[in-house]
Amino acid sequence: MKHNKLFRTFSSGVLFSLVFFSQTFALEESTDNIIFEGEPDATEIIHSNSSGNAILYFGDTLKNFLEWSASEDAFIFSNNVDFSGHQALNMRIENITPTEDSPIPPCIAEESGRLYYNTVTKFSYVCNGERWKQIDEESISSVVPYIDTVFPKKIEINDTTHVVITGNGFSPESKLIIPGFHGTIQNFMLVNPSKITVDITPNKNTIDGDYDFIIDNNGKRDIEWKGNGKGIVKMFSTIDIIPGTLSTKWERTQNVVTGEGSIFPKEDGHATFNKGGSFGTVPENADFSLTFHLKYNAGQTSDGYAFIGMDHSDPSLDPGTSDYLFFFNNNILQLYENNTLVLEYGNYN
Repeated sequence: MKHNKLFRTFSSGVLFSLVFFSQTFALEESTDNIIFEGEPDATEIIHSNSSGNAILYFGDTLKNFLEWSASEDAFIFSNNVDFSGHQALNMRIENITPTEDSPIPPCIAEESGRLYYNTVTKFSYVCNGERWKQIDEESISSVVPYIDTVFPKKIEINDTTHVVITGNGFSPESKLIIPGFHGTIQNFMLVNPSKITVDITPNKNTIDGDYDFIIDNNGKRDIEWKGNGKGIVKMFSTIDIIPGTLSTKWERTQNVVTGEGSIFPKEDGHATFNKGGSFGTVPENADFSLTFHLKYNAGQTSDGYAFIGMDHSDPSLDPGTSDYLFFFNNNILQLYENNTLVLEYGNYN
């Protein structure tokens, strides 16, 4: 048998056509190559089996093969393909269009190095054995991020809250900006291009209210196209918890404005004690704690007067009927028991 890797034409012009059937043919031990010789238009056919697949085997033990898979509509190699330094011309990497029924395949250790192009995000990704990593680095800085949701939507001042931000276009260069915020933003972590986690701790200089969340990618921010982070989180200080949570409701109010964890007097131009409210009860002989923070109202005078305390029956909003009271008397803190002054402190903050 001739040892040649080329198709050659006999001078006599005789056409040799060889047809392979689906059966496997073992080669003689001394055989190194099989040569097909014939005219340039000669055809070598590998017939498919009942499933539509056709396989060409290689090697002494026939463990390696080149297969045409009818179900995959693709060629399948049983081993690596070495181009010996040559180019793969006119080639595209795998295109995936994720849907609910056909999501992105998982990135596991066995898939390390796998590439694909996402036809929805318009980015390419590589599997690092744990997660899909975006490889279009040159375009990341131009991506405008988008915030979809933030959870939770309420952050208490002086407490550390673990916040989850979801959206699109997040990158390793992303950072969180909260205009008007005072405190710390720690443990910022990019989970994937659609999820960020961060720990946020507002301090006492943070004013109660709604705050914008802005994701910044090297100067590209979601606010450049309306965004979706405007007023997305409420930051507040606790004022009334006896016992319970911020869902505690004011039960009886007069001339005040109430909110979650807050109560403020209505401005009527008079410094009188006809403004107030009550809430909550505590079981008999039960321990409890009362936590409150005085807050300065912008535009209001820094001087003022306020009572806060406990009463066994809550007969009225008159502070003189309460059993125990803190009295913020202008710049002096006084403690009353059964309408009698028992302690007085100097200036307070």
